[in-house]
Amino acid sequence: MKILEAFGEPLSYGGQEAFFMNALPYIDSRDMEIDLLSPYYCDNNSIVRTVNKRGGEVYTLNCRFAPGRVRSTESGPIKAFFRSHHYDVIHIHSSSNSMLAMYARLAHKAGIPRIIVHSHCTGKHGWKHSVSKILTSFSLRRYPDEYCACSQEAGEWRFPADICRDRLIVINNGIDIDRFRYDEEVRNRSRAELGIRNDTVLIGSVGRLTHQKNQGFLIDVLKIIRARNTNAGDYKLILIGEGEDRSDLETRAEKAGLGDDVIFTGAVDDTSPYLQAIDVAAMPSLYEGFAIAAIEAQASGLDIILSDAISRETALTDKVRFLSVDDTECWAEEIMSKHSRHPEQADMVAECGYSTQKTAKVLAGLYRGK
Repeated sequence: MKILEAFGEPLSYGGQEAFFMNALPYIDSRDMEIDLLSPYYCDNNSIVRTVNKRGGEVYTLNCRFAPGRVRSTESGPIKAFFRSHHYDVIHIHSSSNSMLAMYARLAHKAGIPRIIVHSHCTGKHGWKHSVSKILTSFSLRRYPDEYCACSQEAGEWRFPADICRDRLIVINNGIDIDRFRYDEEVRNRSRAELGIRNDTVLIGSVGRLTHQKNQGFLIDVLKIIRARNTNAGDYKLILIGEGEDRSDLETRAEKAGLGDDVIFTGAVDDTSPYLQAIDVAAMPSLYEGFAIAAIEAQASGLDIILSDAISRETALTDKVRFLSVDDTECWAEEIMSKHSRHPEQADMVAECGYSTQKTAKVLAGLYRGK
């Protein structure tokens, strides 16, 4: 059985890629050959190594990636790819309605027998999304065989209401729980490597450095906290990830007088050592379908502050607080409150069904039509 994981964005360090790459090592693929495709590029070498090791290929078509525009120039290269590569199943991942619809239509015309579309996020309400949903509804209703989403809310954001009511399959964003389970030795080593003092409260945020993830908000929050705490070592912020907003965020930190207090890790293959090192996780996303990073943080035993734009389904424990990103003062107060570690949360996350093993089993069954 030949399976294509088709992505509507670059293969990098985002949540969509993490969702599938977390599950891949646990998929029973003895009768499967799994390839990955992006119309753009791949800058995450670990994806290539892992897929190749399992006998698959990673294909990129080198189209220009310009998020926010109507994506139509990708159609020709994708169509040409389908002419020269044949698959039994295509599993389409994208944060763009137009890409989901385009892939599904082209896959149908190419004769791929089983077409699965997968919504991984929500977005900002407005006329642009409403028009996009109307324009893509015909293709998204006609061509896919299965409809998946990371949450009910993410499904409703992309697909027609009746499909979400009757046919939507919610697949949990599974993680390798044991890798994130709290380990004090790893914590101490990671903080030493980062140069973080024992008395410093390290605020951590995992995610691509983009407008959606809103990390600049945390710099503003840290400025408020530092104004109330004259000791330079009291609080620091670590931004775990890479993205197009990095330069602007670095400038923002410098202008706020926080150049030495905001740590940029760049792209990392494994976020778990950083989650061990931090004291409180914060994610002020402007929109989000279902945040894998929040599940990882809970498995690490952390207290977590999330924006109220993130799905409540993300909260698997009672250590998650949702706050509005309209109130920096409230975030500052919450971060400055006392925080502790909760090692039992790893088992709670597993009991809620968020292990990679369970996600992999669901995917394998989906590909086999079971």
